Amino acid sequence: MDRQEAAQLLAKRRSGLEQIRDSARRLLGPPQDEQELATYDQHPADLATDTIEREQHLSVIEMAEASLRDVERAEGRLEQGKYGICEVCGKPIPDERLRALPETPFDVEHASGAVA
Repeated sequence: MDRQEAAQLLAKRRSGLEQIRDSARRLLGPPQDEQELATYDQHPADLATDTIEREQHLSVIEMAEASLRDVERAEGRLEQGKYGICEVCGKPIPDERLRALPETPFDVEHASGAVA
């Protein structure tokens, strides 16, 4: 895979993750303390539903931000000329894998046991 294609894949991935994160932030709404008075007269079951939804949105935000950090590291590897090389074995990562998961630092063989 050439540098230009890799940069485009990473930019597209970054944009998608930013959209996911930003959408979850909008759905999350104002901080919990600002909602406190608005929830004063709500039924406890409604409060529980709101809490679960809030936790789901926070989880989506956290996962998107973690993936964005992975994209940033991949962009750094691209700048250093190390993009597309497995960090465990040093062999090239197949283009098909990079097209599916452009931020990955591992080939398929080492992906499951690696801790990034």
